[in-house]
Amino acid sequence: MFRQFFTFGLVFLTAAPLYAAPRDYEDSLPADVLGMTPKEAKMDGDRLIVFYGESIGRATVTIMPAPDADPNSASANAEAPEGQTPAAQLVLTQQLSQNLSRGTNALGDDYKTEPARIDGLEVDDKSAICGIIERRQAEEQVADGKEPMILLDRVCTAQLGDDVVSVYVTTPISENMREKLTKDQLGFSAIVIATLTDEMRQK
Repeated sequence: MFRQFFTFGLVFLTAAPLYAAPRDYEDSLPADVLGMTPKEAKMDGDRLIVFYGESIGRATVTIMPAPDADPNSASANAEAPEGQTPAAQLVLTQQLSQNLSRGTNALGDDYKTEPARIDGLEVDDKSAICGIIERRQAEEQVADGKEPMILLDRVCTAQLGDDVVSVYVTTPISENMREKLTKDQLGFSAIVIATLTDEMRQK
């Protein structure tokens, strides 16, 4: 089912360049990934932003021009850099910083924020780098007979030639659902990034 794609119907007044720009990926994103479907898509300056929702919470897929990073590295001078490049790592650290600066209102007051974790994501011959931030509801905020809510935020980024894709997923979980929902977060991120990487390689 992941071969089905959808069209956002965005209207652009300028001609598309010969190389892949963020908006060139608009028709390539999957229409259903593990029960997550697109709710809204928009261009914000030179960024394509797509909001998904349903089965595992909320997700935001952002495709943006790759920032300059580590200019003397091999990836910075490659013809079509991809995966866990310095540019992808820079976008990841920026988004983790924004997440930590913003916090959340979903857990009430005095929740506990665990140290951010960094991990790689491999999908066949494709790769991304991910950051995970976990927050746990304070005991005094938990209703009688209920488990503390845990908010699991995952950000995965990968370079796509001239661009970087960021997949941000936020999922409320409980301990007894941790394994399944963690796998679903990873699956969603992997499918989106693999689909877009394949699209970049064909351009």
